[in-house]
Amino acid sequence: MQRFLEFICQIKNLIKMKYLSLAVYIIIIASCKKNSQNNSSGLDGIYLETSPTANENQFNFVSSNQLIITSNQRANQLNFIPGTFKYQIDNSVMTLVSMSSSKPDTISYLVYEHGKDSLSVDYNCACLCPCPLSLNVIFVKK
Repeated sequence: MQRFLEFICQIKNLIKMKYLSLAVYIIIIASCKKNSQNNSSGLDGIYLETSPTANENQFNFVSSNQLIITSNQRANQLNFIPGTFKYQIDNSVMTLVSMSSSKPDTISYLVYEHGKDSLSVDYNCACLCPCPLSLNVIFVKK
């Protein structure tokens, strides 16, 4: 009888391990799918600013993680920091890490994709010009 009870306990332990292994497997698969969705933004090509000032800033999405920003850099105008950046979009937050300098800077913007050919970026103004603290900048694909 003792051996039979030990056998039953071993079977119960095996069943518990089976369910635990299955749960770990499901968590791993779910996390892999989530990460692949967050990293794919679908942005590619050149986007030109249309509002508030046309053609002041340009975003060139070179690859799935590289962005080149060019700006006219006029005084007292809204300008993004020009340079080459690695970017990632996660939950509508675009995080840029500078590739241009020896000391990488990190900048974050709220970004909203409007279809395939348009996006808007919330820009926090830090210039001395009389602009609002936050401005929504519209870009359209070239």
